[in-house]
Amino acid sequence: MAIANMLKLEAARTTFDALAAEAFGSDRTNRYGVFTRTAPCNGEYFEIDAMGATPAVQEIVGSRRWGSLRAYANRVRVKRWGPDGIELPIIKINNDPNGLIEMQLRTYMTQVSAFYEKPVTDFLLSNPTCIDGGALLSDTHSFGASAGTWDNLGAALTPSQWFTAISTMEALQLENGEPAGVYPDVIMYAPSLRKMALDLVSQDRVVPVGTGGTEVYTGALAVAARSNFIQDTPIRAVVNPRFVGTGYTASWFLLDSRLEARRPIVVGEAIAPTAQIIIDPASPAMIDRSAAQAYIEAQAALAGAVPLAIYGYIA
Repeated sequence: MAIANMLKLEAARTTFDALAAEAFGSDRTNRYGVFTRTAPCNGEYFEIDAMGATPAVQEIVGSRRWGSLRAYANRVRVKRWGPDGIELPIIKINNDPNGLIEMQLRTYMTQVSAFYEKPVTDFLLSNPTCIDGGALLSDTHSFGASAGTWDNLGAALTPSQWFTAISTMEALQLENGEPAGVYPDVIMYAPSLRKMALDLVSQDRVVPVGTGGTEVYTGALAVAARSNFIQDTPIRAVVNPRFVGTGYTASWFLLDSRLEARRPIVVGEAIAPTAQIIIDPASPAMIDRSAAQAYIEAQAALAGAVPLAIYGYIA
């Protein structure tokens, strides 16, 4: 292959590498960041570990008592992740006076810069197994206060369910009876729930009232303006356009995103998203089709993690 042609192919490689560094090397605020954290992973399996509630401070009467912390774990296999690759004909790379190849590569990179958004959203909607051995959203989570169970599985979003969800999260206790210290700061919801979700989190909201004097969204007889009870502890509304399709259009989640260690989903990353472009003249694509190939791949495990800081409904 002529030297001039190889120089242009190398320029395409440099451009793709630079775009990847820009997309994956900076701190970006992704929609899935409120319910997901990324952790390093070594090997073919990823295991997340957590310890149970620490003992509460109390008066020591007689000899000191001793206890052990309950250990939780969830072990999952690393898998390959990535979008479809693209082929770039050599003739277009070598004859590109208008920079169309760079624009095509930039468009491709822009579309995949939020790399794990679709996988982790689909994973969240699958209600995966979490560190206590049950589903992430469940009405019978193990290791509740006084050896009981606890609940973070809600129902269809209504004003009444909204109040129940917030109070349930705030009142959550660890297995030793101590407060879990949870309070939601984000509601993530399906596009079909936009109006209701925004009404519920606004500072001053219109309250529809039904025949029983309670808030309703169907059969309302009157409306009134009222200051929201959460105005001192605001809750941010985040619409997720991936909450669509059969079984997901009424989905919503309340999340406490303040502590990264309590994220409900963890990405165990063995190999971070990496850009590759194949321009070797001996490669099959170059030999058979006179084309370079560009793609991105990562290797990671998706694991259900801590259920304490999430409350929601999938439907």
